Amino acid sequence: MSSILLTVSNLRSIFGDANAVPGHPHTGVAYLSAFLKSKGVHVDLYDERMDGPDRLVELLKNNYDLVGVTSFSYSLPHVYALIDRIKSLTKAPVVIGGPHVSVSHLKVLKDTTVDFAIKNEGEYTCLELLEALKSPKPDFAAVKGLLWRRGSEAIENEERTLIQNLEDMPYPDYESFGLERYPCAKVKAIPLITQRGCPYKCTFCSVPLTMGGGFRSRSAADSVKEIEFWYHKGWRHFQINDDVFNLNPQRVMDICRLIIEKKLEITWELWNGMRVNGVTEELLDLMKRSGCRLVNFGCESGSPRVLKVIKKGLNKDMVTKAVTLTHKAGIPCSVGFIAGHPTETYEEAKESLKYAKSLPANFINFNNATPYPGTELFEFVQNHARLLVPNYLTDMSYNSKYPIYETDEFTKEQRMDIIRQGKNLYEWSMLRYRMGPFFGSLAYYLSRIPAIDHWGRKFVTNTRMGHIIFSKFSEKFGGMVWMR
Repeated sequence: MSSILLTVSNLRSIFGDANAVPGHPHTGVAYLSAFLKSKGVHVDLYDERMDGPDRLVELLKNNYDLVGVTSFSYSLPHVYALIDRIKSLTKAPVVIGGPHVSVSHLKVLKDTTVDFAIKNEGEYTCLELLEALKSPKPDFAAVKGLLWRRGSEAIENEERTLIQNLEDMPYPDYESFGLERYPCAKVKAIPLITQRGCPYKCTFCSVPLTMGGGFRSRSAADSVKEIEFWYHKGWRHFQINDDVFNLNPQRVMDICRLIIEKKLEITWELWNGMRVNGVTEELLDLMKRSGCRLVNFGCESGSPRVLKVIKKGLNKDMVTKAVTLTHKAGIPCSVGFIAGHPTETYEEAKESLKYAKSLPANFINFNNATPYPGTELFEFVQNHARLLVPNYLTDMSYNSKYPIYETDEFTKEQRMDIIRQGKNLYEWSMLRYRMGPFFGSLAYYLSRIPAIDHWGRKFVTNTRMGHIIFSKFSEKFGGMVWMR
């Protein structure tokens, strides 16, 4: 039997803070663990965010065939530090996976001491790597989706075909993490994924690079079957973290009808993937009746010209209609914007702020443009902009208030002004939504004091008590559960 230790490094919080308490176990690693176990592999799990360094030392006394590390671009210092620690404690080969590998490719082998890297979906690639390591004559060149070393040479194998039947995949192995240790257990909330991939070509988005451009979904029946699985274990709140949940509106309506028919008394939220395309009163009514408590739409810009430049595939009329219908249906919603698109001007960015304020949304997300490797935005910045933070992937989070780059038509000072206004709008609307008008307004004005803002964020993201208190406020005033 092959054996593997899967590890999760410390991650930055949504505010960019280090060592944040995670709301729930790592979803991608939980899926990988479940898959490998279903194939007869022995799997141990280590979450640096929850487990101390002594736990890693104890685990690595075992003779694993492989040690895996997952990676996000915005948390690379933590990832690389964990790799170095693992390398100092074991002679077992180390493999790195996760979104960062899929956008950086061979660079990850140059930047680290790992032996292997896995791009895109990792389940079958990891399984075949384990099988190759057990062979007397390993043929690493035959493992699709693998990056590896042959002496001093770094080699990237051909792409692996994306998994088409997601219903063959087992449910995520959350429980082996020690699920009861995480704040999500206190509020009975858990994340789910019902589809992979996105067919859209937004210039700033890395999802097509990491999960593929082909939309693959589980059936409505299979999706609800998983909800039932967790429901019968006592879980009542679900975050559906799909990238484009409603690409097939009929599937969404079928999911909602099944939840209603089965009398599942749950709430669920869409933080990622709700497109304004195809939003109708019928769809929203079913979503509301089946327990939907939050929808997040991506608009990204209030400028019609910029929307075309970033290939968003929508217009402002579509956004306004979707947000208005959602508000009318009684489902809280947020709308996301990004400051600093290719060729965007200061005036166009101000147009985004003005448009964001006009929408009947419960709160507005306003983020800093981050050029992830492999995206069209990255290419634009390489060729037409001036980087202000050369090591932005390691030094900043997407929530940073400092611009990563500037252009002649949109200078650093102008970007800082827009980002400041956008962040203020986000914090004002988000705190009032989550904590109610009185407490939210109080928290906002107190957060204008730097010391209070710093320690308040630390309390919410870095302590279990802060996490639970903020979630309780969210549940009471917003009707949803916060577990991020």
